[in-house]
Amino acid sequence: MEQSYILVEGVNIYANVFDTNQLSVIRGSSFLLKRAIEKIETAFCHTNSKQLLAISTGASSGLFVVNSTTSTRQMVQDIVNVLNDPANDFSLLTFIVESCTASSLLQAKEQLLAQLRITQLQSLSLVPDAVQLGNPELAYPDTLEGRRIATQEYREVIQKKPRQLSHSTYRRWQRGQVLKQSYYFSETSKQEKKFKQLDGYAFSNNFEELADNPAYTKLNAKMAVIYMDGNSFSTLQRSMLTGAADQIQAQQEFDCSIQTYRSEFLYAVLKEMISEYPDSRLADALQNDHKTLRFETLLWGGDEMLFVMPAWLGFAFLQYFFDISQTWMMDDKKLTHAAGLVFCNAHTPIKNVRDLAQNLAEKVKETTAEDSINKISGREQNAWSYMVLESIDYPTSSDIDDFNRQHYGDLFSKPTLIPAAKNWQSLQEPLKQLIYDGLLPRRQLYRIVQSISAADKPSDILPHLADNKPWDARLSEQKLTDLTALEQSELQLLEVATDKATLLAVLIQAAGQLFGLNINESNERLCFWVYLYDLWDYLLPEVTQQGEQP
Repeated sequence: MEQSYILVEGVNIYANVFDTNQLSVIRGSSFLLKRAIEKIETAFCHTNSKQLLAISTGASSGLFVVNSTTSTRQMVQDIVNVLNDPANDFSLLTFIVESCTASSLLQAKEQLLAQLRITQLQSLSLVPDAVQLGNPELAYPDTLEGRRIATQEYREVIQKKPRQLSHSTYRRWQRGQVLKQSYYFSETSKQEKKFKQLDGYAFSNNFEELADNPAYTKLNAKMAVIYMDGNSFSTLQRSMLTGAADQIQAQQEFDCSIQTYRSEFLYAVLKEMISEYPDSRLADALQNDHKTLRFETLLWGGDEMLFVMPAWLGFAFLQYFFDISQTWMMDDKKLTHAAGLVFCNAHTPIKNVRDLAQNLAEKVKETTAEDSINKISGREQNAWSYMVLESIDYPTSSDIDDFNRQHYGDLFSKPTLIPAAKNWQSLQEPLKQLIYDGLLPRRQLYRIVQSISAADKPSDILPHLADNKPWDARLSEQKLTDLTALEQSELQLLEVATDKATLLAVLIQAAGQLFGLNINESNERLCFWVYLYDLWDYLLPEVTQQGEQP
């Protein structure tokens, strides 16, 4: 039986959400995308008339089937009216509404997607502001966005500076100020009708506030940006729908399961952040007598998620997600994610960092077992990649490989896939020994990594002889002149070790559990040394002066 379907889709999301580096504007844009779909669902699915049935609702997309007694054309117009209502502010973003008639949900999804792409190609990427031409007061650019025309009407002090804003930027900034807490109440309502513990907390107004904590001297003013994307979720959906007797019900069940899993995760994260070691999660500033939580969700729903937090929380957060999500299943198949983690200065443009984090996640997905140094596929398990930016310089999405070569040398190409850490909690004590108790002097690790990046030819870093002996035994049995430059640095590390046996045991454990690497394999050991050096400050951060506790 043929039915009528309607698709409501927020498009050009990144161009609209990340057009400024101001946190409240970004947050407001992201929340408006989600709120628009919720508003349509409430208006037309939950009323007595029930003109629509919600099939799938994500952060910026809604798919609906039209009630047989309802005019599809009128329904489309009613939805457009909701999106264009100035009171809602949805018209600040770019939405497309498409409809079709199809004999199955799969057919409808394919047809609606094709229509959507054609319409998108014919549409503007951004919604321009309505301005009065010839008005001399419109001679200034928006001081946050840079391209839109600012007006005298919208002036605000933001981050202690006077700003002149366009209508679009101002309204999204306002929305980001007022929606931040209600968003989390809504997302965690399945676990707790109202997340009462969250009442006493506000959220950061800007990235600098989020990342500011002088107690973490090395990581102060640095943030972690984490992009996650589900592996083959669309393929799994299609497989489930193809074999389903009722495709609409199958799609609804898929959506419900994903939303429940993620809601449970978000609830667990927020409870953890306000109960366990709370001080390091809180900014110093108070907003209306509320403590400020150092955590931001900038994309949420569909396959994608984007989080921002202080650098000292980034690595533990990612492993916490992998730990919780390892039990997620759908249709007897494990749900896994690829993640990109970027550590950077809080002043680094968020759009560029988001692009970089997404590109890292895509490289994880593209890595096959044949390409991977540890013989695992990026699409078959939870896995991640990272980049540490020590200044506000950053690579573009197209030159990550060049960036790595500049940092690690022409002979070493940093792999783009690291599996989720195994039993992360059990590693914290060994890492404490390694990093803080002097078991592995950092200067020795630096010397090893320098020998890798300075190598001119493979023989400088790869062993001359291949055998099955443990790496430390092979080093001690060879003449110094037979060792590569890298192996000489490794030998020096072992010779100066105060507790060689414990050092070797911890290195083997860390390489295997933390990065999925076999330290006795030469190529994998190269990766381990680089990973450990890059992430040294981020694996198990501690305060370095009296003040907040980790």
